[in-house]
Amino acid sequence: MFDNLPAYTPDPILGLIDSFRSDPRDFKIDLGVGVYKDQRGVTPILHCVKTAEKLLLDAETTKTYLGSGGNADYTRLLKKLLLGDEIHEAMAPKIATFQTLGGTGALRLAGELLRAAAPQSKIWIGVPGWPNHSAVFAGAGLAVEKYVHCAPKAQEIDFSEVLRAVNRAAPGDAFLIHACCHNPTGIDFSRSQIDALMDALRARNVVPVVDCAYAGFGDGFEADTFVARRALSEFDEAIVCFSCSKNFGIYRERVGLIAVKPRAVDTVKNVILGLSAFARCDYSQPANHGAAIVATVLGSPELKAQWLDELDEMRTAIQRKRQRLSELRVNTPVLKAVSSQRGFFSLLPIESEVCARLREEFGIYMTSDARINVLGVLDSQETYLAQCLSHALG
Repeated sequence: MFDNLPAYTPDPILGLIDSFRSDPRDFKIDLGVGVYKDQRGVTPILHCVKTAEKLLLDAETTKTYLGSGGNADYTRLLKKLLLGDEIHEAMAPKIATFQTLGGTGALRLAGELLRAAAPQSKIWIGVPGWPNHSAVFAGAGLAVEKYVHCAPKAQEIDFSEVLRAVNRAAPGDAFLIHACCHNPTGIDFSRSQIDALMDALRARNVVPVVDCAYAGFGDGFEADTFVARRALSEFDEAIVCFSCSKNFGIYRERVGLIAVKPRAVDTVKNVILGLSAFARCDYSQPANHGAAIVATVLGSPELKAQWLDELDEMRTAIQRKRQRLSELRVNTPVLKAVSSQRGFFSLLPIESEVCARLREEFGIYMTSDARINVLGVLDSQETYLAQCLSHALG
């Protein structure tokens, strides 16, 4: 039977990780994997997380099921954090929240909810973008339309094309927006572009779906949740998909949240029931440990303050690395723009053949579209990277 399976293509990022690990060279650079790294090349556990885990170890009294909606303290506290005090006080009862398996799980449930509510609707996704976006929504049965979001060579958003895509969308369609730290380009909307985009979506009656995977790594948590908060407060219907993987450093715990604003407050309960039904079929119930960590941190003023400090330290490290890379003296401007971008990733304006040469000849690993995680370069490796880029592009 299994001989009849179609031939599946390996995930390019996961395949890159495997190739890097099997490379016997001592000096090599992994620019592919999308995690925070310190100057040791390690993805550390935050101090607030370690403290929360110790508290949980002493206080936990049961391992029974959570229920499909997950940890109630987690969803309550994260909902307030995501919305901010003012919006939360005014709108909390109008917004359904539900624990998910990471940000990807939130996106999957969003796709299933959109498909169930409006089977003929489409979701519009800009390219270049995170490749898994299309697969997740298509896997949920939703039709996907793509448009050109950014011109990598120009290192800027093609905003006229973004607006053209909105105007081609039908009322009731959905439109995916990266809240901050765009993956893979690192190029975010300006505030004036956000204003224009929101106006265009409202005029077309298109539902914003905001992917908020990197809140805190761009311009700080408040600034990075700006688009998500506007969508939930200003639109009749909106969805926000939130991830705790990066900003709490708990990648393997798979902790996320979906927040859904339906048109009528009376519909909130049915939205939660729908999400519960989808989750029941997909994975039954979520795990508790990661959600309990987040709830413990957010429920303690001291731990929450420590978390925000640690998040700021990581953001500062990213900005420092971007500035250092942009100042490298190479015979090419390909790194010049990274200092103006945000988050882990930048998309270099180089061809796939150059990426292959960098990998094969110099042990520098990046995806074939030249997406790099800027934190993959240690300070001690920067000169080597500059020299290799110069050779490969020369």
